[in-house]
Amino acid sequence: MEVFQVLSDSGEISVKSRSFSACLPWAICGIFLVAILWVLPVQADLKEDIDRAIIRGNATDTSRTDHEKLFVYRCESIARAIGFSDTPTGRATKYSCDKPGVGIAFYAGSDLGKHPPEKVGQYFKDELAKYGMISEVFIKHGHEYGSSMAFYINGDSWLPLPVDPLEGTKQIEALAAEAKLLLFKYGRITELPRTPVHEHGLPAQNFIETAF
Repeated sequence: MEVFQVLSDSGEISVKSRSFSACLPWAICGIFLVAILWVLPVQADLKEDIDRAIIRGNATDTSRTDHEKLFVYRCESIARAIGFSDTPTGRATKYSCDKPGVGIAFYAGSDLGKHPPEKVGQYFKDELAKYGMISEVFIKHGHEYGSSMAFYINGDSWLPLPVDPLEGTKQIEALAAEAKLLLFKYGRITELPRTPVHEHGLPAQNFIETAF
C-alpha cells in the first residue's frame, strides 16, 4: 500500500492511497509505480502547489514581480487568486495572514486514540506561547487517513509536507524561532519576543514524551 498526502486547489489536505497488490504482471506494475512517483513530489508539496496557484491567479498583475506576489504581498495575492477555503488549511492560512502568529491546520484521525484533538491542539498552542508565539489550531475531526498537521506563517506553509502530531512536537522550538524571524522580516512584529525557559526550568522539548 502506497500512501501519500495531496493538497487540492481548494486548499484541502487529503491523503490518497493506492494498492499495488493486484497489479499484474509485475512489469506493468513497475511502469505504473514510476508514473505515480513522478507526480508524487508535485502533489505532496504544500508550498509549490499554492505558489503555482498564486502566480497563475495573479498573472494579469504586471505591477509586481513574482517574488513580490509570493513573499512581500503573499496574503493579498492568495486572496485575489484563490481565496481562503473553509477548511483547516484555508482557515489556518487566513489566520496567519490576519494575525502575527502561527496558523495550524490539524486533521485529526483515529490514530490519536484516547487523546482528544482539542487537547493535542491546546498543547501546541501552549508550547508555542512559551516561546513567545501566538497561534490558533483549526481542527477537522474524524480524518479518514490518520492525523496530520501543517503550520502557516504569513500565509505560507512552514514545511513542504504535513507531519503527524508526534513529529510536530519535535518542531515546536524551531517553528517558533523561524516564525519570529519571518514576521519581523515582513514587518508583522516590531521586535523579537524573548524565548522563556519552561516553567520547570528546562526546555519544553524535555516534556514532549509526557505531554500526551
